[in-house]
Amino acid sequence: MDEVVPGPGELSPREVERGLRFGIVDGVFANAMFTLCSGAILAALALFAGMSDFDYGVLAALPFLAQGLQLPAGLLYRKFQNRKAVTIAFATAGRLSIFLVAAAVLFFPPGLQTAGIFAGLFAWSAFTAVAGGSWLWWMRDLVPEERLGRYFGTRGALLVGLSGPVLFGAGLLIDHQRAVGGAEGERAAFAAIYVVAALFGIGSSVFLSLMPHPRPRDDPSVVPIRESLAAPFKDPNFRRLLQWLVLWGFGATMTLPFFPIFLLVDHGLPISTVTALLVVGTATNVVFFVLWGRLSDRHGNKPVLAVAVPVFAAGLLATPFVPDGGALEIAAVVLIQVLFSIGTAGADLASWNLAFKMARGPATPAYLSGTLLVRALATGTGPLMGGIIGAAAVASSADLGVLRVAHLEFVFLAGAVLVLASARPLASVREIGEAPRGELLRALHAEAATGSLYPGVRHFALASSYLVRAVVRGEELAKASLPRSRRNSK
Repeated sequence: MDEVVPGPGELSPREVERGLRFGIVDGVFANAMFTLCSGAILAALALFAGMSDFDYGVLAALPFLAQGLQLPAGLLYRKFQNRKAVTIAFATAGRLSIFLVAAAVLFFPPGLQTAGIFAGLFAWSAFTAVAGGSWLWWMRDLVPEERLGRYFGTRGALLVGLSGPVLFGAGLLIDHQRAVGGAEGERAAFAAIYVVAALFGIGSSVFLSLMPHPRPRDDPSVVPIRESLAAPFKDPNFRRLLQWLVLWGFGATMTLPFFPIFLLVDHGLPISTVTALLVVGTATNVVFFVLWGRLSDRHGNKPVLAVAVPVFAAGLLATPFVPDGGALEIAAVVLIQVLFSIGTAGADLASWNLAFKMARGPATPAYLSGTLLVRALATGTGPLMGGIIGAAAVASSADLGVLRVAHLEFVFLAGAVLVLASARPLASVREIGEAPRGELLRALHAEAATGSLYPGVRHFALASSYLVRAVVRGEELAKASLPRSRRNSK
């Protein structure tokens, strides 16, 4: 068979495959950087620096709040359509900013240390936001649409899987340095961690430079700027996806950043134990990125989101039931981590793939930037609200009959309400080729039992598929028990 000759500005199949491979390696380095600049490590840094719950909420919100730069960035994308050059320039500038965090921890006096940490992470977040919109547009034209689920599922699994050892190693380093050197040892550990994070980021930029750049499918400058920016919000179907994203994003980010704090403070677990438990969630993410990626290509992205909503909410609703001490405490945290990870893997993968599929024509960059902007408004304010509620409820508790709720458990329950509410706009989203949720659950069980998974992974995936089915069935029974008027309002 004759080889297809690409047209001017197009990529050959060999170039596309090379770009996809380097895209995975770039992602591994970038995700390792993000792992060290967020989550449990960021929570531990905030505690070391003496920040309040509200301060930490602001710190955790910076990457999301910085997405407000998508509006001016849209003008940049229209003028400079070399997505590769824009991505590398802004991403590298942000990664160099991480060195300021290390310097603030190591050299700044206590009165300026928090300000230095904020400045470094704000600059990283701002430059990364501009690079992110350009990168999405670049990937939209590079990854074949029929492979979106499998490619980003495999990529996500590798990224998360390799970040697990990074997270656990960083946690061990902090605990070891604290034990042998006290506060000064801990200071040195955090400085080293953020230097390594910056180096991971620079490594990512190197691999970005090796990826090919296809010609944009459409020229965004042919559409007036106002019309382009308004396009995603005037599209009724896409607008419903954005409504789902607001509720989900707010509910998820007002809760997830505080789960490590919940374990460290409310349950008094050491950071090495917390990071080990978070690695359980990482392993679950790896398995379900692969499973959801395969299934979303065959059954659609919307049904994956329809499963992710009740599964994630179930994890939030379970947090007040975590006992204090003993094996039951660890078992409960593991179960919650599994639920969180199944839900977030499905939501992260399927929501972006669905946005990629819906984005069409010259307004494609505006659709993707609009998605980033709306996600930012929800996920950026989520940690702030979580911090406000957490700070207000430090010494508060409430007896709900079957359980007593205190401190961050109020945050988790509020987040569960928002996540469950997101099911309503999601139900109205239309995707070409979407399958019913029940069909997806049957396919999940069959996929989990397939011989393509290693035996240990297969057993875990099968057990998790039963857990997912039980949660979804519980949600259906709960809806059926509601009065008809309330059920119709959901």
